[in-house]
Amino acid sequence: MRPLITTLLGLQIVLLFLNVASAQKIEYDWQSNVSGQPLSWPINISKTQVVPFIIHNTNNLLYTYRVGGSCTQTSVDPWGTIAPVLKSGTTAGDQPPDLTDVQKAAFTSCASDTAKANTDWNNVKTQVDLLKNAPAPDGDKTCTSSKPCRISLGTTQKTWDDKVEAPLQTAESDIATAVNSCSAAPQTASGPEELLKQAQALRKWYTSSHDWTGAVSVVPDASCTFTITETSVSADTTPAVTVTFTAGQPRMTISVGPLFSEIQDRSYSVVTAPPAVGGTTNQNVLQINGVSTLTTYLTGLLHFSLPIGNEWLNGERAGLAISTGPVLRVGGQSASSAFGWFAGPSYHLYHLIYLTAGVHIGQFGGLPAEFASAGQIVPSGFPTPTAQNRTTARFGFAITLKAKDFTTLGTTGAKASAPAAQTKAPGSK
Repeated sequence: MRPLITTLLGLQIVLLFLNVASAQKIEYDWQSNVSGQPLSWPINISKTQVVPFIIHNTNNLLYTYRVGGSCTQTSVDPWGTIAPVLKSGTTAGDQPPDLTDVQKAAFTSCASDTAKANTDWNNVKTQVDLLKNAPAPDGDKTCTSSKPCRISLGTTQKTWDDKVEAPLQTAESDIATAVNSCSAAPQTASGPEELLKQAQALRKWYTSSHDWTGAVSVVPDASCTFTITETSVSADTTPAVTVTFTAGQPRMTISVGPLFSEIQDRSYSVVTAPPAVGGTTNQNVLQINGVSTLTTYLTGLLHFSLPIGNEWLNGERAGLAISTGPVLRVGGQSASSAFGWFAGPSYHLYHLIYLTAGVHIGQFGGLPAEFASAGQIVPSGFPTPTAQNRTTARFGFAITLKAKDFTTLGTTGAKASAPAAQTKAPGSK
């Protein structure tokens, strides 16, 4: 029995860590651009924890984002990530002395191709800078640096397609030509190779994910309000978007573990006892086996958390619950039913460990007929004493570990599918 209990407890520890590690997140679609509930939010929070806050379809090509509420994220300038890439063009440099005619021809070709690639790149740089002043929604002409317009990701992508994509493709082609022609003049190859790195970095910047991810602190059974702010350079777009939801807390939880009960696992046998005082013949007497103060069983309990407004009676660290569930005797020597039932109040620690005291209802092997106590003489030829199964209720206490919670049955909250990301292949319209 001990190996089985050890195995089951080991399994519960694994399940415990799986429950703790289960991912929960807040998701909002910036494309909707309205305040209200997010797409999904944590509905199984048993303690204050930090969860990801993901905003889908942000226009992170133009703006930074931050979330205020339980915590405020440090904003990052999206233009700061691309500014080092948008360097001025390069040149092939001065022609080195003492070149052969072949080297001179290679240098001249490299210089010409590099100059063309450089012109193309400067054109791309100018067009990318114009993204900051992309068309305002509905032709609005009131946008200023102090009062920036809110330009959608789709609008910026269209501007890119109309203004940037073709020049960038031309620049990429001419840069590749320059790199190739300068390969015959290695002393001048660094210039076009630097342009190539900048073009690749710009392409990667544009095609990267448009999901913003931060982290916020969420408290169980609390009304949560987070404000998403979009910032262009140094000013915020308006209005800010407010996201509200109620973080759920599990109300019904299953746990599994050992139960220590006063119901004994009794069996009976006939043993030989020494002769009584003054006698010469051994005697057969009744022996009761399995007599102990507490007997170990296995139990699986369903816990109903009590909605009490007190941190220590219904909080993230501890709380009360009403618990009930089946009991099973594993192994043993009794012929009585191995099945029973247990119920009582519980006190949990972080919704992970449950301490339950209550009543165990089950069968045990009662004294055989015609017998009243252990040590009673069994007459010669008397049939083997057979226990009389009886049902009783006795005290027991359980120490169990969380295995599963029924979030959808005992909490408020909802989940929805995340929207499809707005992505486009280079050059698509």
